[in-house]
Amino acid sequence: HREGLGDHGESGHGMALYRSTTVIPFIMYPKPEKETIHQKPWGLTDINPTVIDWFGFSDQSKKDGESIFKKSSHERFFPMITLMPTFTFSVEPVLGIIKGNFTYLKFCSEELYDLDNDPNQMKNLVSSPQHKDVLLELRQKCDSVFPKSILEPIMTPNLQNSPEELKDLMGLGYIGGAAPNLSKLQKTNMPDLLSDWIFLQRNWEEGFKKKNPLQIKNAFGEMAKKYPEAPIILRTYAKFCLKTADYQNALLTYEKLVKSNPKDEESLVNLGTLYLMQGRTERARIAL
Repeated sequence: HREGLGDHGESGHGMALYRSTTVIPFIMYPKPEKETIHQKPWGLTDINPTVIDWFGFSDQSKKDGESIFKKSSHERFFPMITLMPTFTFSVEPVLGIIKGNFTYLKFCSEELYDLDNDPNQMKNLVSSPQHKDVLLELRQKCDSVFPKSILEPIMTPNLQNSPEELKDLMGLGYIGGAAPNLSKLQKTNMPDLLSDWIFLQRNWEEGFKKKNPLQIKNAFGEMAKKYPEAPIILRTYAKFCLKTADYQNALLTYEKLVKSNPKDEESLVNLGTLYLMQGRTERARIAL
């Protein structure tokens, strides 16, 4: 992937599906003698069949992609999805479809871009009468590729790991939180989502540099009010409530987390400890 260095308000990657983070260079060296005649766009799945074709290897296995040295026999669709907004803020996932020079994006609202005439995706063509047909086609394709029956399983926890392995994975920063319920996903718009993500990142970095956990706590507290069903936001807010000795707000937040996910062990342990601090031993016993 690439990085959204401010493009469309995205500071990093993973929150959106704009061209600034989804399109990467494809460099072949030495320059092949064969001509690249396959219709663009190309995808990562095309690399394997392209290399096999380029060097004349014999491979009869089934491939997802196509060699770019051969003409495509049909118009291809490239589906895209990012679940990072869903797991972070409990909002709808961002979906997308690429066909030819058009990119369709769906996140609460719709966006349509013509990459040939608008490579930076600045002009949304959703309301353009002359693009009504392509909008309808890509919308229907997106709905068929990402039905609820597909989205629900991929948002369901399916890792079978030991506690030690799970802890190591969480330490890498690529796993954590709870799977959100599709029926409870919050709606928002992409500019607000990206602005909130940058707000959290900035306050997190500044808070650690200045050794000011209160700044981080307040930032996550604002987001906890805005995204009240987001486990990662709530859990992080609760941790910094503990760090700043705001035990009452920590307790209320852990109660909310446990109510939404009774198997949240970390929240149960912290909740039980907070009950003990208040002398509420029976509640502590139940939680622990």
